[in-house]
Amino acid sequence: MLTHLCLAFLARPAMTMATASASIVPPEPLAPGGYTERGGKLFEPGGDDLKCRVIVLRSDEAVAIVSLEMLTVPESLKEEVQKKLPAKVNLFLSATHTHCAPDSQMLNRRMTLAIPGIASFRRKWLDWFSTRIADTISLALRAKRTSVDKLGVAEFRLLANRGRRKLATPSTLFTTILADGKPLLMSYAAHPVNYDSTELKLRSDWPGALMNATGGIVLDGAIGDVSPKFGGGANPQDRVDWFVKRVLSQHPKPRPETTEPFQYRTEPVQFDAPTPHPNFARDYKIPAAFADSMVKTFAPPKSEITAIRIGKTLILGIPGEPTAEMGQQIIAHARARGFRSPLVISHVNGWAGYMLLPDDYDRGGYEANLSFFGRDGGTRVVEAANRATDALSPVQ
Repeated sequence: MLTHLCLAFLARPAMTMATASASIVPPEPLAPGGYTERGGKLFEPGGDDLKCRVIVLRSDEAVAIVSLEMLTVPESLKEEVQKKLPAKVNLFLSATHTHCAPDSQMLNRRMTLAIPGIASFRRKWLDWFSTRIADTISLALRAKRTSVDKLGVAEFRLLANRGRRKLATPSTLFTTILADGKPLLMSYAAHPVNYDSTELKLRSDWPGALMNATGGIVLDGAIGDVSPKFGGGANPQDRVDWFVKRVLSQHPKPRPETTEPFQYRTEPVQFDAPTPHPNFARDYKIPAAFADSMVKTFAPPKSEITAIRIGKTLILGIPGEPTAEMGQQIIAHARARGFRSPLVISHVNGWAGYMLLPDDYDRGGYEANLSFFGRDGGTRVVEAANRATDALSPVQ
């Protein structure tokens, strides 16, 4: 029996990787998302070339980790991309959350309401973006694969963010996963909002600038209540450049990490029925019945955590914007279960709004008003993330 187990282990295929990228700038101007103050104005020429960047990892199964220079990833976008790919390809679609990209609500089938400053659903653009993304993933699936026996994980503290809600304490850990000494994945928690609502050109903000400089892909951390606190002056691009230089000046020694086992898993989030925050109707000066209808229309019918395990590294994708407090709870649980490098990533495979724990939800405010599943919504997300962690845990 022992011999058979050893032979089965040795027969497992080594992890391989392949990459691809493509522009996702649409062929005509659209309204940027992220700031309702823009009032539906169209983007202007001369900005950044927003991209879809793909890493396909394979072992017993395949997963496409995709960094999209978009505001969010609506569930309908993930579904359409999946339809255009072989069923065996698992998806981890992550938005960088730049506030200077075409409004991704136009890719959201649920967005049938007319709300000033927010784009409504347009089937044409769901087809265009999903095809563009699926084609880029297909390029990576056909590309020459590189064997990856070991990874490196490098971490350092970077004081370049701040909590924007009461008692918010964001993580300052910057994490890089390297393959053959080159950045593969990078993660940090800070909203990409260096450009404000007056900017009408497409901008990739700090995630895009860092990806251009390193060749790796950026996955945002738990950014629900975390803003950037960059130096560099008043000019947005100067602040972005300051951040990139700070990251590139760091040279932490990577910790070796095996690629075995490599696993992918999803775990449903068991939300209660969608309901508006008690202050939502009052704060937005709308009838309570309309607020209830809005939330029930806009909230996704289902959500899930998306998890990838590579050795003792765990990547947990959250379908929305979790607060720093939630991220810390999920990471603490993962470390207790034996993971050395757990990452909590926002905006993955869906957008169920802002996610807050009960006490924070009770404080109200902007983020609480855009939380769709009551005061226990954030708790349900933490519970689902912990279930995914337990299922993949090296400590059984």
